[in-house]
Amino acid sequence: MTLESVLLLVVFLIGWILLLIQQAHARSRLEAAHLQLAAFAMRMEELTLVNERQRLARELHDTLAQDLVGLTLQLERIDQHLEKKRYERARELVQQAMSRARATLAEARTAIDDLRANALGPHDLLQALHREIDRFRETTSIVCVADIAALAQTPSALCEHVLRAITEGLTNVARHSQAQQVNICARFQEDFLTIEIGDDGRGIESAALATLQGHYGLLGLRERAHLCGGHLMIESAEGHGTVLRLHLPTQTRGGVL
Repeated sequence: MTLESVLLLVVFLIGWILLLIQQAHARSRLEAAHLQLAAFAMRMEELTLVNERQRLARELHDTLAQDLVGLTLQLERIDQHLEKKRYERARELVQQAMSRARATLAEARTAIDDLRANALGPHDLLQALHREIDRFRETTSIVCVADIAALAQTPSALCEHVLRAITEGLTNVARHSQAQQVNICARFQEDFLTIEIGDDGRGIESAALATLQGHYGLLGLRERAHLCGGHLMIESAEGHGTVLRLHLPTQTRGGVL
């Protein structure tokens, strides 16, 4: 065997060894990539489950819980009228409560089927809000001043969130505030929709305001605001009422919502 042949054989062996090493490294990187992909998929599944649980909690609160609170308030009013022998007024409220119970049952069935509310447009939103406000006035006898005409311009993607936000705000006023009056204001400023719900009630204690422990509706509102790229602000002081201020962007970087 000549020297040239030996050199060629050595070069071939070196090249073959280098190729094997590269293939081993490639397999190692591929296995590591598979492990990372599997871990990522598992993490995404966990996040999906968490997000789904949060969505289910919001849906259950925004449908069944809010309506049951409203029915409870109506029953309390009925009981008061019966004690004072105002039978006609009590009968009217009973009929309203029966109607609301049927509507709640229908909404619960829809939520079970689809776990999301029907798509709302701006016109539907205003109608739904006026119904909620009228129901709130009838149930609580609290004065409600609403300046919500601007919501006729609400982007369709925000309509459900706006409805739930205002309904939740009114529910909190009815349950906790001991207020005499509540004011609702909606306005568009630049690329944001701002909704304010303020009452003249007893306010929220500082410690409770910091944690919102037990206030699942307000936590749900914060989650909704975050999903929309907005934020919720709560201003309150004992004896000086509470203001919920919700800021929702009407546009994203990619265009209109």
